[in-house]
Amino acid sequence: MTEPAPLPDLWAFLQRAKVAPFGIPTAQHWYHIAAIFHMIDELHVQTFVELGVYYGGLSDLLIRRERTVKDIAYFGFDWDPQYLPISLRYNPAITIGDVFDTVIVEQVSNLIQAGGSPALVFCDDGDKPREMMTYAPILRVGDYLVAHDYPETVTDETLAEFAAEVPYMLEIDPPIYRGLGLPLWRRNT
Repeated sequence: MTEPAPLPDLWAFLQRAKVAPFGIPTAQHWYHIAAIFHMIDELHVQTFVELGVYYGGLSDLLIRRERTVKDIAYFGFDWDPQYLPISLRYNPAITIGDVFDTVIVEQVSNLIQAGGSPALVFCDDGDKPREMMTYAPILRVGDYLVAHDYPETVTDETLAEFAAEVPYMLEIDPPIYRGLGLPLWRRNT
């Protein structure tokens, strides 16, 4: 019987493994995808907003879930369609526009207010700390916000600043979600 690889070797493999479900690449690793779907299931997320669609692999998975399971409404936003495959570029679930444009922020706010509860906003565009600060105020009590790329572009310092600026947001299980590179926050008031 072959012994399994040591955990550090398995973790290194997961961090470098190509992630392209159904042939569409993602900007997330496999463990991020698993964590996102775990959040959706465990938190009973009904409205998922992705800021920064990029290649569209995560979008494709969530659109497939929306069509198959019908337990979630997916909305994606990105400023640059050049990386999206044609199948997603013209999908009505994806809007092309700057996530900091007031029209887009208002559109997301309207989607959240009209959508199922709770909502989860996934910050994965070009300026995640600014996305967190921009979108936290439009969340309803009980909605969630997740930032990708901790600790690279979302750092302990930016998370401390976020916590100080928006005290109505509570970080959920930091050792787990920061450990996965996906700090998770919930609006409490």
